[in-house]
This record gives sequence, structure tokens and C-alpha cells, in this order.
Amino acid sequence: MKSTEHSRFDMAHELGHLILRKHVGPKGREAETEANLFASAFLMPHADVAARIPFISSVKQIVAAKKRWGVSAVALAYRLNKLERMTEWQYIQVNRQYRTKEPDPMAQERSAVWKMVLSELWRDGISRTHLARQLSLPIEEVTNLLFGLVEEAAPPQRSKPSLKII
Repeated sequence: MKSTEHSRFDMAHELGHLILRKHVGPKGREAETEANLFASAFLMPHADVAARIPFISSVKQIVAAKKRWGVSAVALAYRLNKLERMTEWQYIQVNRQYRTKEPDPMAQERSAVWKMVLSELWRDGISRTHLARQLSLPIEEVTNLLFGLVEEAAPPQRSKPSLKII
């Protein structure tokens, strides 16, 4: 039930773990901080942020700017704080104000790739149940994985051929 912005940051954070942990490295809090820094840099490149936001004059500026990178106000404030584009006090204020409720949230994202893949599978008559068996996953897990990724998460109903009596 996270906002789209929070979900995007979480995915980039987990990507950071995958990339940074390819070979054994820091664990615990240090690994989490590294993954957050990776996600921030991945979603909000330094040069782009620096060119667009030389300094922060108000919290409203963050709410307006977050749309460019598709991140939460708190994530943008984190990045701006690390890049020394806002004061610690401003960062704390953004956290207090928006930690639990995202201002002006983005619409839920949909996967065009998953839609194409699933449509092709369903066209070939492969159901979610068959897919779950092939992946050695419970059907509930497949359903949960697909929930919200595509507009239509169930195979289309096949119409039965009608018999004509002559």
C-alpha cells in the first residue's frame, strides 16, 4: 500500500543491494545506507539535480520538483541534503511533514512489458495456474506478484464454440 514514489525508491534500493553485494561487502546498517545512496543517485542523478535545484527556498519547491524524478518528497529531500542543497533543518521539516503522507502522489505505474508477456501467454492458452506450476510457485504467490502490474491480471475467457444444428 505504499505510494508509487516509495515503491520506485524501494525497487532502486533493492537493485543497489543486488549490484553492490555481488561480491561480499558491508552488512547491516552500512549496507542499508549504501543501498539508499545508490537508489538516490540512480533515480536522481547529481548533475540533473544540481542543474535544476541550486538551493531550496521552501518545502513547496520540493513538492513541485519531485515529479521530475518520480520520487517522494522525503527521498528528494534526502538527496538534496546529501548534495548539500538544503539545510539539515529543512530536511527535518520535510521529514516531519511528509514522512507518512505523500503530497501530490503519482498514479500507480503499470508494466507494459508484463502486459505484453502475459497477453502472449494467455493467447497461447497458458493460465496463471499453469504458469504457477511451471515456476514451482503457489498460485496465490503468482497472483500476488501480478497484482497491480498490469491492468488485466487474469487470462481472458475463451468463448465456447456454438453448435449449429442443421
